[in-house]
Amino acid sequence: MSLRLRYAIYTSLLSCVLFGTFAVAVNRYHARSLRDELFRRTEMHAEHIKASLFAHMLGGQSSNFQSFLEGLARQDLEEVRVFDPENGTILASSIPKEIGKSIYPEDFETYSRDAKPKVFEHIKNDRDFFSKVEPLYNDKPCHTCHDPLKQVIGVLDIELAPDEVLGHSLGDLRNLSLIFLGGTLLLTGGVLFMLTGRLVTTPLHALMNVMQRIRRGEGSVRYHTPRIDEIGHLARGLNTLVEFVESQRKQQEALTEERVQNLERLAAIGSITSSIAHDIKNPLAGISGAVQVISEDLPEGDPRQEIIEEIQQRITALDRAIRDIRNFAKPLAPQFIVVQAAAVLESVVHQVNQDITSASAEVRLQVSSNVPEVEMDPDLMMEALRAMTLFCLRSIRNGGHLTLSCLKKDELTVQLKVEGTDGNVAPKLSDDIFDPLSEKKKSGLGLALAAAKRIISEHHGIITVSPSPEGGIRFVISIPISQKLSHA
Repeated sequence: MSLRLRYAIYTSLLSCVLFGTFAVAVNRYHARSLRDELFRRTEMHAEHIKASLFAHMLGGQSSNFQSFLEGLARQDLEEVRVFDPENGTILASSIPKEIGKSIYPEDFETYSRDAKPKVFEHIKNDRDFFSKVEPLYNDKPCHTCHDPLKQVIGVLDIELAPDEVLGHSLGDLRNLSLIFLGGTLLLTGGVLFMLTGRLVTTPLHALMNVMQRIRRGEGSVRYHTPRIDEIGHLARGLNTLVEFVESQRKQQEALTEERVQNLERLAAIGSITSSIAHDIKNPLAGISGAVQVISEDLPEGDPRQEIIEEIQQRITALDRAIRDIRNFAKPLAPQFIVVQAAAVLESVVHQVNQDITSASAEVRLQVSSNVPEVEMDPDLMMEALRAMTLFCLRSIRNGGHLTLSCLKKDELTVQLKVEGTDGNVAPKLSDDIFDPLSEKKKSGLGLALAAAKRIISEHHGIITVSPSPEGGIRFVISIPISQKLSHA
């Protein structure tokens, strides 16, 4: 709908809307002011009568108590009474014939239910009344005539009829009607000017203000409007553009934050690398050499050879852990060359077969026929794949399978998979396994997996881990065929 047509429609309907608004506003004002006035007057009467009652009692005029209540009858104050807080029996009343009878059930229930006295509205004999039930507490001055152990000596109950207030409110309604009519005439005279500002000038100024705030760096600011005309389309287009730019900025900040955290972790681990290399690496080499000498002196078939082999395996595992620490703390820059991905996988399979007895798993190699040559650092990629295979082997029980596969994902990417399956339910997996400082990881391969993820990242690739459908663990790696294309 065009703006010009909207101007015509708004102008035609304005008078109807204004007079309808007038009627609604007047009715609401009338009801609200009447109710508020009655509530205030009831509160005022309750406080005044309560104070006067205590004044009579403290002044020694208790005998005039009933006469005082009978004299309270006035135009809008219909009934005043005091009843027993325990059984509701009326003790004194502005209507003498009520004395000794029971108070209205609604009044007694209100006193028993509400901890704090308040004015309430009810209908009696087809008339509207505002009432308040006020406890008369047994204060210290009252102890001369009343039992000090009794907390409440009586309950004041007053009822106010709204007839007088209604007359005043009708007069206010007439005055308000005249004022509102004059305002309506003035408002109609300036309607076109206001509509122009409302529909065109104000939104355009708001849009300009939003654009200026965005230019100052306030990325969260938006201009929201339910309009579907030209102004609405312009505002939504601006919001879409700002949201896109803001999402890109947040992604960049997240990447920067992740890099900073990685650098902090590298610094923390690097600070202990030299100490570990000096205190463990060199003595470990000496122990390995000594064990080798002892092994050579033992006759063939000696049962102690098994112990020697176990020691050598432990030494090899410690040496691998130290190497992982050094590789993670002081990583080597990748040297990219064009190689066959299948050849890299075959080398990893050959290395894994040397340790396969510890997991009693069958190793499989699956390479698609259309896999092209890939630009990578084969040595670093083998380290990354070996870390994943060792992680899978440690989760495989006897009779499982370790599968390494490679296929061409698309024209720019190849996909490598390392999958260990044994038919059992896989453990809960998340990206925390790549975090060397994660407290959830207890496999001993934290640094190796962290280094593997770094190597994949340096190849501009992506690595994910998930449960295998056949029961086990699956690593999926996607790397570009050409590193030059990954920078394009």
